[in-house]
Amino acid sequence: MSLGFTIGMVAGGVLTDAFGWRSTMGLLAVFALIVLPLAPGLLPESRTPDRPHLDVPGAITVTGGLLSLIYALTTAADHGFARVDVVATLIAGLALLAAFTVVESRTAAPLVSLPMLRRRTVAWGNLGGLVTFSMMSTVIFVLTLYLQEILRLSAWQTGLVFGVQGVMSVLAGTLTPRFVSRLGARRTLVVSLAGQGAFIAGLVFLDAHGWSVWLATAAVSLASMFHLGAIISYGLTVTSGVPDEEQGLATGLVTSTQQVGLTVGIPLLGVLATTSGDLLSGTRTVLALDAGIVLAAAALVALGLRTRRTARSV
Repeated sequence: MSLGFTIGMVAGGVLTDAFGWRSTMGLLAVFALIVLPLAPGLLPESRTPDRPHLDVPGAITVTGGLLSLIYALTTAADHGFARVDVVATLIAGLALLAAFTVVESRTAAPLVSLPMLRRRTVAWGNLGGLVTFSMMSTVIFVLTLYLQEILRLSAWQTGLVFGVQGVMSVLAGTLTPRFVSRLGARRTLVVSLAGQGAFIAGLVFLDAHGWSVWLATAAVSLASMFHLGAIISYGLTVTSGVPDEEQGLATGLVTSTQQVGLTVGIPLLGVLATTSGDLLSGTRTVLALDAGIVLAAAALVALGLRTRRTARSV
């Protein structure tokens, strides 16, 4: 994942400078044409004896609910909450998400297993995953705006900044298993969230001077190392202790958390930077909120996952 991010950011910057941003859309098609012919020979066939049941009502309600809420919040950031479409989509989004919980409690093969979420490790681990994904995607979005609109870096120069970030994430991927073996997945998750939040907080000191590119590169790269640690450790936290027959449900929650996190962060916080009258102050505000949310999540996850001591008999 980190290697793909690195290649994509650098190659995307070069293509944007050379041929315009639309050319980056073709990059996916090029890789698909390379991978598809090779996939049948490289990927082993696997089949399940039981025909899987698709939770279509659950997919429709959760997708519609998230889209409605995102539309309502992003539109409200520009025009306020008094608009009819904002109020309507906000109510519709909440209603659809409420319907989603009802659907999931009754379906035989749910997208999200509600009983599974009652496990401490599953609930708090997924909270950590949701926060680390949503807040880091917001950082990348606002930092891209900052580098290009305020520091006036070209697309490929911006890609190089994120390329360094990607390389550091690859390094983190090799180091995190060592920390997990020493600290355990839960403590590694808490430390990773705290480190991600701390280095994001360092980005608040960005200004309009050229030296800030070095601060941006260093801070986002170090934050990404902890972010990668959080990604690995939250997955381990969620799936640890879950019976073998329920591992599929737990893994499904891990994947769902990742996808929702990547979806909601930018609409909820990133829009504050673009709608602010001053992009620099808007960027600082978003980064400060982002860091605060991650640090608060680290504290909550630490409390939620703390080991409960049983009373000793005298």
